[in-house]
Amino acid sequence: MSIWIVIVLILVITVLVVLCINQHRNQTIQVTQVKIELDHLPEAFDGFRIVQISDLHGNELQDLVEKTAAFRPDLIACTGDLYDGVRYANRTEKVLQDLADLAPVYFVTGNHEYYSGKWQERAARLPFVGVEYLNNRCTLLTKEGQSIELCGIDDPDLDYHWSYARRLDQFQANLDQLPQKGEVDANEPASHNHPPVRILLSHRADLFEQSGPAKADLILSGHLHGGQWRLLNKGLIAPYNGDRFVFFPKYDAGLYRYGQSQMYVSRGLGDQMRIPRLFNRPELVWITLTRS
Repeated sequence: MSIWIVIVLILVITVLVVLCINQHRNQTIQVTQVKIELDHLPEAFDGFRIVQISDLHGNELQDLVEKTAAFRPDLIACTGDLYDGVRYANRTEKVLQDLADLAPVYFVTGNHEYYSGKWQERAARLPFVGVEYLNNRCTLLTKEGQSIELCGIDDPDLDYHWSYARRLDQFQANLDQLPQKGEVDANEPASHNHPPVRILLSHRADLFEQSGPAKADLILSGHLHGGQWRLLNKGLIAPYNGDRFVFFPKYDAGLYRYGQSQMYVSRGLGDQMRIPRLFNRPELVWITLTRS
């Protein structure tokens, strides 16, 4: 047997072993713990715990609920693409119901919620499984007489065939529906703390720099799947617009700052893209808010 045949066999075996290990890792959740400092965070919310769940795409990850429970969260933030069209919708609903038994669950849409054409039917069921859908609106979270604002906006991808420009217009229209910061509830203003603190759930990490009108102190996002393939802790390719992809996405995973806002981008939990995850385990995010 020639040396070249031996080399080729070794390479093939190595690639197969790496792919098998990668496939196994894609079925196991990696927990990322992050502390995020916020200016003017009320004292009552110092140490407030949030679990962020993003881009599940209907996948069945056995220990998702258990690993969420282990953090003992005060709130669970679902930042889009938990559903994947009509696929596995009942399974996703069961996961949401189990999560709602642990802590209040707040939900915003991603692009895949719309792809079935039956999203409104699914959305109508969310209250019955204990989930609050923040469709271009805000709510006050109150603790020990102090409040912070939690807002959520719908994904702008209402039509798969829309251009990027039209989606951007829709995104701005969604932002315009949010109440002004500090004016979420006229009967219970966020004047318990000045200035108010706002957290925004928004699926599209790539629209971070267009999110200024929301005046959010912290944005929780997903959509980019951590860059799908990760090398040297950097994402290589991500969903962008319809069936197009972008290489080396700017906001692929982790914590970023732009202007007065911070954004945490989850790598997500599912593997919907035609290109499988590589060196990019599904991520469950444990966030602890702290006073700066």
